[in-house]
Amino acid sequence: PEHVEGRECRNFSLAADEIEMLLHAFLSEFLFFKDAESLLLASETVKIDRCDGGYRLECDARGEIIDKKKHSFNVDIKAVTFHRLEVKNNYDGWTAMIVFDV
Repeated sequence: PEHVEGRECRNFSLAADEIEMLLHAFLSEFLFFKDAESLLLASETVKIDRCDGGYRLECDARGEIIDKKKHSFNVDIKAVTFHRLEVKNNYDGWTAMIVFDV
């Protein structure tokens, strides 16, 4: 994120019944923008609310078009998986485990 300038803005809203599904959808959204628009985004604000027995997320993200001279990738993420997907609210905050397909 430190090499990504905030030239482009994208806002999106997501909803899910479970917090794990919301995390999956959230990360998949960033992957979609990378693959569909060659756009690297970093979240500026993320708001999560409980509603109707589930969760709703609103995100404001900024970023820029991929520039191979500026942005280097050791691997390319192909997909967000459900393998070992876990989100926990511990006494000192939230933790998550997620596996990506590369």
